[in-house]
Amino acid sequence: SDTTFRAVALDIGCGTGGLAALLAEKGYRVTAGDWSASAIDKARVSFPDANIDFRVFSFENFESALPRDA
Repeated sequence: SDTTFRAVALDIGCGTGGLAALLAEKGYRVTAGDWSASAIDKARVSFPDANIDFRVFSFENFESALPRDA
C-alpha cells in the first residue's frame, strides 16, 4: 500500500522499541537505535511489521546525518 508519513523521527536509546512503535503507529517513519544489541533484537521481534529501522549504535559514535524532523 502507499503509505504517507507525517515526518521522520529518530529515537536514540530506544531500548526494546515501545516509543518507536508508538511513533510508527502514529504515522512517523522511525529510525530507532540503542547500544544494546539484545534490546534491538527484542524490538525487532516485538514489532516485526512496524515501519521502523532498528539499529545498534551508541550516542558517542552516531552520525547525525540521518534525515529526521523530530
